[in-house]
Amino acid sequence: MMFKNFQVALSFLLLSSLFAFATEVSEKPMKIKRSGWWTYYCKNYEEQRHCEIARKINIEQQNEIFLIIYKITKDIKSKVKENLHILTPPASRVNINKRLKISFDDKTKFTRPFLKCENTSCLAVFNNNRMLKYSMKNFGKMKITFYGFEDEEPISLTLPMDGFTRALVDIIQELESF
Repeated sequence: MMFKNFQVALSFLLLSSLFAFATEVSEKPMKIKRSGWWTYYCKNYEEQRHCEIARKINIEQQNEIFLIIYKITKDIKSKVKENLHILTPPASRVNINKRLKISFDDKTKFTRPFLKCENTSCLAVFNNNRMLKYSMKNFGKMKITFYGFEDEEPISLTLPMDGFTRALVDIIQELESF
């Protein structure tokens, strides 16, 4: 009798392990890809697909991190929402009373106030418009400008956009299948 209970318990354990393994295998893992300086991926949720194209800039001399994330979300009704999030160093290093500015090849310029600040970073969100998307796809350099507290001159960070357009094309193709 004890041996039979042991067999039943062992069988149950094996079946539950196989079920868990089958569930893990059937879920499609998120693929993280790279294009130039950018990392991108898409994640499926029940009612929407969320994609991000991101770039992290770490300035080691000043122990500062910038994070640029272009977000695209498509719901099951085919409604697409796009915006650009820029995370800067924390409020102790950034004058949040002045707006964050971005420009592309010194041809197009956009400004936004900081939406919120925390101990680790400040966030500015640029809602997508045709000109912003055009600039990100077609210009070679993005310049991020903000003010510190002691500086009368703004602090600027210029970075190449290499790889962004390819990542965007890949993500748009993935969103078409949703």
